[in-house]
Amino acid sequence: MPHFQGDHETRELMVGSSAVVEEAQKMLAERLGCSSPEALGHLERVAGEKGVGVTTVAATLVGDVGLDEPSAALTDPTVIERPHLHPAEWSATWVDGVLDVIPTPAALLIPIRVAGGAIVEFRIDRCNGEATDLMGRTPEEITGRRLRETFPGILLSGIFEAYVHVMQTGEPVRLGPLTYQEAINGVLCPAVLSVRAQKVADRLLVSWQFHDEEARLAARMADVERMVKLGWAEWNNVTGETSWTGEIYKIFGNGPKEPPLPLAQLPDRVHPEDAPQVRRAITALTELHRSETFEFRVGDRHVSATAEPVLDNFGQPIAFRGVMQDVTARRRIEEQLAQSRNELERQRLRLAEEMQRALLPQADPRLPGVRVAVRYHPAQNTEQVGGDWYEATTLPDGRVLIAIGDASGHGLTAAARMSQLRSALIGVAFTGATPAEILHCINRVVYHTQEETATATAVVAHFDPATRKLTWARAGHPAPVLVRDRRARRLRNSSGTVLGATEDAGYRVTTTLLHPGDLVLLYTDGLVERRTGDLADPAHVLQRAVRAGGATDPDSALAAFDFGNPEDDTCALAFQVARETG
Repeated sequence: MPHFQGDHETRELMVGSSAVVEEAQKMLAERLGCSSPEALGHLERVAGEKGVGVTTVAATLVGDVGLDEPSAALTDPTVIERPHLHPAEWSATWVDGVLDVIPTPAALLIPIRVAGGAIVEFRIDRCNGEATDLMGRTPEEITGRRLRETFPGILLSGIFEAYVHVMQTGEPVRLGPLTYQEAINGVLCPAVLSVRAQKVADRLLVSWQFHDEEARLAARMADVERMVKLGWAEWNNVTGETSWTGEIYKIFGNGPKEPPLPLAQLPDRVHPEDAPQVRRAITALTELHRSETFEFRVGDRHVSATAEPVLDNFGQPIAFRGVMQDVTARRRIEEQLAQSRNELERQRLRLAEEMQRALLPQADPRLPGVRVAVRYHPAQNTEQVGGDWYEATTLPDGRVLIAIGDASGHGLTAAARMSQLRSALIGVAFTGATPAEILHCINRVVYHTQEETATATAVVAHFDPATRKLTWARAGHPAPVLVRDRRARRLRNSSGTVLGATEDAGYRVTTTLLHPGDLVLLYTDGLVERRTGDLADPAHVLQRAVRAGGATDPDSALAAFDFGNPEDDTCALAFQVARETG
């Protein structure tokens, strides 16, 4: 059973107020020079004229309160709590059950009245578990306390007056949202709340709800939408209503008084190029009941959208919901970054191409016993600039060094690797080493000094103008093509392992005796390999050129080929043995 403190508090008030009356009697008797009973009679007469209790007049006389202060009635012995219903008639289980099912803070109040029946205060009899206040007090800390003492701001807000009105008329009341202010640690803190009150017998059932958290949450959501330009939309199939948040109106340029667009009309408002994609997404959403994420443009805006169906228990859509975000700024930044990356890559590859050209030698067209022509063409796609290289120079012993090769990779890495290989080649060649020995040394350079994935191919040859012998070896590179007596054929030599594949690769030297007027072609794979399919074998190309009356000298032989390879750089070197004179 609930415990009521009304009788006990009344007794306490009566004991306290009796002392006040006695002190006032004594004070008045001394001032008027009358007896104590006569002084009491004066107090009773004044109380009757003012319509208040004797205790109130006595308290005024001793200086505790003023007669015009409503709170003075609280010291009157006739101010009592009147539980008209006997405590036994209240069921604690029933009352607590009602409070517990109220989802917001709630409490049961007992009115405190003066002798004439006017309500001057309420006592908080019990609270539910959600009952909290601005100061964060728990239900246990609130229960049993007086309402105005616990919530001083209740007078200025008009809530107390409304509670009294409910008790007087029996009519329930709903207030708010309204502003409620309360001093916390000397600072006046405002809050927004709603209040409900209902008279239950001779007591008051009240509930309240602070809206500050809801308002803050709504404000935060609005700020999020504004800052990230994100909007929410719903198309309700049941009611036919379409709901948009403010950012959706901005995306489509609709005024606040214009109705939101039906789902089927969205493709008509987007960029014509994007309309088919939006229609496909809406079809998947409405007919296949599938969530869709897609992008489109509205004027200069780029918009990212995600939508999903809301299905009933039978799998039928009752609504379609989605979010749209203006990603124009993001797309512009991405475009600028892409342009910057592309420009940086173009500069890097131009540097690689320039570096490659600078590192390649200027071929002397007239070397001892031969005439030389060279063509180097970088890839049309500058991202594929590779590591093609060549060399044609006279050695100290009078022989001619002729070499061509291809370092793996593209860009600056390949150009640097090519420079390293060519420098190693020349250094070893000038020691008098054979072509096979030169390849063996270069192989060890690649294997030990370059990264594990680095490889290269090459053909290295020595031409002796005195004997017209061509001594050559190759490492994974296409063999040279010989044109003699109007016939073109590929020279034969075991391929040999690509450079860098293994430390102890074996390379074999082949010697070919050349005739005056013989033409030899060395080339890299860019001359014949294409992503769309390999071109004709160079021997066949030269054979057709010879039949057509071409390929009679190094320049005309190179002119028979297409050097415009978009995927890879291309290098070719042709030399012709000098014809005998006299």
